[in-house]
Amino acid sequence: MTQAKTRVFLLLLATFTTLFALTPPRPAQACFAYDIESCLQSNGTWCQYSDCPKYNHCSGVLTNCSYVRTTCCV
Repeated sequence: MTQAKTRVFLLLLATFTTLFALTPPRPAQACFAYDIESCLQSNGTWCQYSDCPKYNHCSGVLTNCSYVRTTCCV
């Protein structure tokens, strides 16, 4: 009886291990490095401008800009 339980346990373990190994990995996000400009706008507030859409929220005339390099995952 104990041998039968052990065999069933090992068979289930092998089945779950195989299913786990055959599960495809999740697709990776594409992350790229971008320069983010921190700029003073003509209205006196600071904003960030970049080719990365999540950091692009400037409007108006930009002055006194400095930049930092960071990653953007799209």
